[in-house]
Amino acid sequence: MSLLANLPHTVEIQALTSAVGPMIGDDDDYPTKQAGVSAWVQTASQAEIDLFERRGFRVTHKIYFATEPATVESDQIIHDGKTYEFRSFADASAGLSVLFKAMFEQVSQKQ
Repeated sequence: MSLLANLPHTVEIQALTSAVGPMIGDDDDYPTKQAGVSAWVQTASQAEIDLFERRGFRVTHKIYFATEPATVESDQIIHDGKTYEFRSFADASAGLSVLFKAMFEQVSQKQ
C-alpha cells in the first residue's frame, strides 16, 4: 500500500474567526473547519527553514496532504495536541496534484 493512500497522521484544520469583543480589540476563535484530515507531519529541513527566513517567515514543520487542503493564511492545524500556524502551500508532486505540502510554524505544545 502506498504512503499516499495511507498517510500516517490525522489533523484538524481550524479557521480564524474574529468578533468585536466587549473590550478594545477582537475576540479571536478557531472553530474546526475540517476534522479527520489525513496528513504526514514532519520537521522542516534546515534548508527549508533558511529559505523561509530569507523571506521573513518562520517555519518549523511541513505537512503533506494527499488532497489539496482548504487552508488559508490565518488557519491553524492541530495535531497530537500541538498547534501549527499556516505559512505556505505548494504542490509537491511536480504538477501532478497527488501530493501537497504546506509549511507551518509550531506555536504551542500540548501541556
